[in-house]
Amino acid sequence: MTRKIKILIIFLFLLGGWGLWQEPDQIQAKSAKNIYRELGQNLCERKSSFQVETNYNSTARFIVKAINGRSTSKYYKVFFLAGKYYDQEDDFEDGDYAWGNVSDVYCYYGSGALHFDAQYLESRKKGKKVTKLVKKQAEKIQASCQTNYQRIWQTYCYIAKTVKYDHRKNPYYSAWGGLVKGKTVCNGYALICYRLLNQMGIPCRFVTGKIKDGKKWYLHAWNIVEIDGKWYNLDSCQDDWGKKPYTDYFLKTDKYFSKDHKRDSFYRTKSFKKKYPMSKKNYKAEEN
Repeated sequence: MTRKIKILIIFLFLLGGWGLWQEPDQIQAKSAKNIYRELGQNLCERKSSFQVETNYNSTARFIVKAINGRSTSKYYKVFFLAGKYYDQEDDFEDGDYAWGNVSDVYCYYGSGALHFDAQYLESRKKGKKVTKLVKKQAEKIQASCQTNYQRIWQTYCYIAKTVKYDHRKNPYYSAWGGLVKGKTVCNGYALICYRLLNQMGIPCRFVTGKIKDGKKWYLHAWNIVEIDGKWYNLDSCQDDWGKKPYTDYFLKTDKYFSKDHKRDSFYRTKSFKKKYPMSKKNYKAEEN
């Protein structure tokens, strides 16, 4: 093989493989919103391995550091934003539910993309079972109630009757665990409440943070719900003490909840508070 042919082959190889050798800053940049939207879509579809193409910008760096660093608040913030930017109207398996269903995620950056390996609390098959049960129960509650207050209360009652707190060493964290196996932890309680209320057209959000028990704070999840134009906190897990739920944490203000509940920082931003204006007074309950 002549020297000229060797040089030509090397040149063609380098030319063809240029895409593989590009520096990260030469890959097309994506906005933070688009990166999180793609992440949210993949989580909603429960993909176990996927990638999001982008250059190594500040958003990509934050995601890698937040997920692998395991700072709880930053870790949750990634999935909160993924749910925020991939939230399709009338699809209650995306948004809050999609990120609340995340079990564990690993992430790294390479070859012009963020690479993710994800595990979920419930599979697509289990998710379909949850959807079937939610729709069936929502229809029953809807038919038996006249007001949204009654629907929220009956949802609370249904959860108390159906679900018990899972005290096992390896508990269920999912809505599936609560609806199918009859036991789950706070995360599952909040996801069930989120799905049922939204299914009936009652705006509800899944909220994460911490709860105080004695002098210690523990990871926790609950909900906020809109009724009569104002938003209220409700914690179906904390109020589940038997066949009929307590009302200690039912339709309460932030001030009331602050005694032992603390939201994660991304639920305390000005933009979030503006979008979800919390009532200054506890809801005056109707006769239960």
